[in-house]
Amino acid sequence: METLIVVTSERDWSLALPGARIVPARSYLLDPEFSSLRRAKIFNLCRNYRYQSLGYYVSLLAEARGHKSIPTVLTMQDLRSPARVRLASDELEGRRAGRFVVQDQRRSTVLIYTGDTEHARGIEPPFRHMFEQTLGGKVVGKVLLSSPTWEIESADLVAAHNPEAVYLIGYADETLTVLR
Repeated sequence: METLIVVTSERDWSLALPGARIVPARSYLLDPEFSSLRRAKIFNLCRNYRYQSLGYYVSLLAEARGHKSIPTVLTMQDLRSPARVRLASDELEGRRAGRFVVQDQRRSTVLIYTGDTEHARGIEPPFRHMFEQTLGGKVVGKVLLSSPTWEIESADLVAAHNPEAVYLIGYADETLTVLR
């Protein structure tokens, strides 16, 4: 299987890699030599992957030719979807926060304050997984800030469990609500 590194311009890549050819995107798209390849792995390192850009067409044509393309057109489309990017971002934020509370702050119990938002619903599960299952911490409770009795619930949970930390999942409005 031939390995091609496709770049917008040959000036973009000065490193020689054994077993791989550096190919300008326009050559890959137009040169009959590449359309006749039966088995090829394409590393698309073009400058951008926007719709109808050189990078987009390199991956699209690679797939049409039966070549293995990295990234695929589907991956490019997924990265353009704000919902998918937010999902990945929420996952990372939740995991990072779980590690921060245990490893950096040295806290083992936490009370969660959260808004009832898609953002909060995306962050809480990875936070809990990292904090409780991976690092051995304990979430002593969750206060939903949209509840009309959240202040009473909060006071009860703090009195009963005396958490070492609180984790507030929300935007500025939720943060200010809790801090007041």
